[in-house]
Amino acid sequence: MMNEDLNFLAQQSGILPNAQQLLLLRACLLTGEESIQSFEKWVKMIDLDINNASIEKGAVLPQIYDSLDLGSQRLLSLLYKNISDQEYTHSLIVQLKSYYKYIWYKNQILKSRLHDLSKAFNQKGIELMIFKGIALSEKYYQDYGKRPTVDLDIIVPQKSWDQAVDLVLNNGWTSKSRNPYHLPLSQVSAHSFDKDKLDLDLHYRVSYYPLKESFYKNIWKHSISNDFGYKTLHPAYELFFTILHGYQYNEIPAIRWIADATLIIKSFDTTMWNMFYKLIREQQSISPFQEALLYLQTQGFISIPDEISTFLISHKTVQNPLVIIATKSRTENSFALVKLKVSQIRRKHTNNPIKIMRSLLNHYAYEWEKKNYLQVLIMCFITLVDKIISPKRKLLRK
Repeated sequence: MMNEDLNFLAQQSGILPNAQQLLLLRACLLTGEESIQSFEKWVKMIDLDINNASIEKGAVLPQIYDSLDLGSQRLLSLLYKNISDQEYTHSLIVQLKSYYKYIWYKNQILKSRLHDLSKAFNQKGIELMIFKGIALSEKYYQDYGKRPTVDLDIIVPQKSWDQAVDLVLNNGWTSKSRNPYHLPLSQVSAHSFDKDKLDLDLHYRVSYYPLKESFYKNIWKHSISNDFGYKTLHPAYELFFTILHGYQYNEIPAIRWIADATLIIKSFDTTMWNMFYKLIREQQSISPFQEALLYLQTQGFISIPDEISTFLISHKTVQNPLVIIATKSRTENSFALVKLKVSQIRRKHTNNPIKIMRSLLNHYAYEWEKKNYLQVLIMCFITLVDKIISPKRKLLRK
């Protein structure tokens, strides 16, 4: 991977960090002088003026937030814990302690909701697996205060979908979709629910990417059980998903995938590396993992086994069209969103143009909650006209 390629990616949709974000990540993930020096440089770069007056007014945390992008805000509790654990004193770190406690409290509430759902699912004999937020906090961060989590991400077998929706609704969660039982299988990987200002994403798949069916069978085969009645992804699969998810376009800089991936890899042994190596070869999805892992190693966050490092360096990068589209900034030209969806449908299902169009209409009928194709076509016409009148606006927004 050439440096100029990585520099290009760093400017696209927050997939790789800019200079300021990289200093923050280094302060969060490294230890010793490298961590402290990165923290000091980061503080100078964001140019915070923390004085006694602002501390007395309780204005420090808002002041910090106002100076940062959303992706960086998500790292502040991890920053607090890593720097404070090294017994380094700084007024900013002192002020972040309350934020860390707040994140710990919020995650405890989510954990309690998870245990309630787990009991209900176990009583009905339905398998339940968690991934992302709470799963990462438990297994890899090993501290509920280090990683902000806004929702629960739960996976159930597709065959148990209707029963799972029933249980979620009966436990007081409200569906954000008109029909949570309806699954347009080629486009949607989850339905969202809320309860007491908390969110739940109920999945039957872990990604919008058209992965092979063997992937979804094996996540259950290799899942890890615990004493709480729910399962978690095998570390190799958790890393696979973390990188794949991190390499998708997101208006919020998705740089937290670097922290997630680094901490997952720190738990790896030879068996886990071998399974991950097998995964990326089976799924023929080398490119994002090649870029991500070599970047993490180049920046000193991780160390890759020689065999895998050699493979990644020597492998000829052939970009998957889906990856190319998903990692491009689409602020100016949101037609790429439609192109991405068509690419997904073609790769997973068909090259028949009639079936592609029907599948695409099904997707937007679901996204926009329209009852029929005519309503979808009218909405497409309206947004297209809007795009022509105002080219910089995003196309096909919900």
